[in-house]
Amino acid sequence: MKKRVFASILAAVILASALTACGDNEQDKKKPASSASSTTGGGSGGGDAGEDDFAYIDSYVKSLSAEHNFDGAVFNIIGREEQGFPVNEEITGEPKNDALYRRQLDLESAFNIDIDNENVDPGDNDGAGVPTAEKVFNDVNGGLNTYSLVEGNLMTCGQVMLNQKVLSTVDNIEGFDFDNSWWLNDIEDQLSVGGHLFFLTGKINPSHYGDPAALLFNKKIVEDYGVDDPYAIVKAGEWTLDKMNEIASKIPAGGDVYRYMVGSSNGLGFYAGGGFTVSERDSEGKPVVPESLSAEATSYIESIAKLLGDSSITFNYTIPTNYSYSNGGDMPDNREVFTDGKTLFWAVGMDRAAEMRNYDVEFGILPMPKRDASQKNYVALSSAWSVSGYFVPANVKDETMVGYVTEAMAALSEKYLEPAFYDEALVKGSVYDLESKEMLDLLYHAKMLDLADTYHWGGDGDAAVVKVIDNNAIGKTQNLSSSYGPSARMANRHIAQLLRTIETYN
Repeated sequence: MKKRVFASILAAVILASALTACGDNEQDKKKPASSASSTTGGGSGGGDAGEDDFAYIDSYVKSLSAEHNFDGAVFNIIGREEQGFPVNEEITGEPKNDALYRRQLDLESAFNIDIDNENVDPGDNDGAGVPTAEKVFNDVNGGLNTYSLVEGNLMTCGQVMLNQKVLSTVDNIEGFDFDNSWWLNDIEDQLSVGGHLFFLTGKINPSHYGDPAALLFNKKIVEDYGVDDPYAIVKAGEWTLDKMNEIASKIPAGGDVYRYMVGSSNGLGFYAGGGFTVSERDSEGKPVVPESLSAEATSYIESIAKLLGDSSITFNYTIPTNYSYSNGGDMPDNREVFTDGKTLFWAVGMDRAAEMRNYDVEFGILPMPKRDASQKNYVALSSAWSVSGYFVPANVKDETMVGYVTEAMAALSEKYLEPAFYDEALVKGSVYDLESKEMLDLLYHAKMLDLADTYHWGGDGDAAVVKVIDNNAIGKTQNLSSSYGPSARMANRHIAQLLRTIETYN
């Protein structure tokens, strides 16, 4: 694809500074200078963004629309309320709504289109997007050609539509440039299957800002117990599992305060943070799940479980613990364990950081620890349950319009959506400090999806290969040697079936 480069010296300089402080990140090597994330410039993180901070984005969108006037065409998007559909077409003062509204106004003006948003009631599917998939299936097979773009959860909505053969491949649609910073890092490498990309995700999705795995830490506990500054350790590139446990050891085992709090999927987040993946690619680029774990991977899972499975130091809200609380011993809401100063570290998705603005607690944000100091990059796994994506239906009327408008929508999301989330997570909360902003910059550069998690290969529920690893890492089960192999073999059968389906797209 032709690269489009618009210089942004300030963003590039600060980006280089942030990455030098936090350690090199291989995932940034394909980013054009024009696309340096606005999170590293003066325009975000503090809610102080000005129009000039995003001039390169405005220029980029102008270049896309210069030869593409779509003469008042209707651009139909179907999606979920939790992801902002339908867009409330007025300024309300709510950051996400106003960001989506301004993004829509810019798109309509730039391309001379009328954007029509349709919201689908999730019904009994917990907002996962299955009703959306049903509507798209009926639309494609009924020859109605209604939708230009579809929003939904990758693991549920996206996978259902892919298997039903109602999606277009997007890798060859004119207008897209997946090297730009508004898309998921190395999106084609991370999400392509069978030589094609079907799922679009990144800054275009509101969920992008809340789905990476992270650690929140209670600043008061750090001060009260004399815990070493975790920010300094992260910046030095030395934030490892052993170092985390070393500084957390200032908290006595079996006392009133836990060192860690974890729940479902956190074990997988720690495992990925150590540089491990569940699925890999073979010599032909096809996904595969190794049918036996390496000794190194097995040892690391055991090391994680030694911490997270120890009820004297870890509050695990998915398994019984010896936790005692003022309500008579019942297991409290996990937020309260953190906000009431009962745990040092809380493993969460970043969506919880914005929620914390409603609580009186001083906290900081950290990446998951590395396996050891020789590991080059921090890794922030995005749980498939949380990742939203956009999809192009197979019967779309005008692929050219979809390509250019969606690319511009993603770019404008860096201008509008990203600062809105930073404002929610940092400014309106009580966590604003330079270090927290640097940690968010690091997390978004380090985002990783695992195809085994995206497709939940290997079975339903705990039988899925990712759940086998997750359950063992948090100490919920201790059957890694007997359960991993069968789940991995089932995963590879699922992969083979998926590849056969994708062959029909060729």
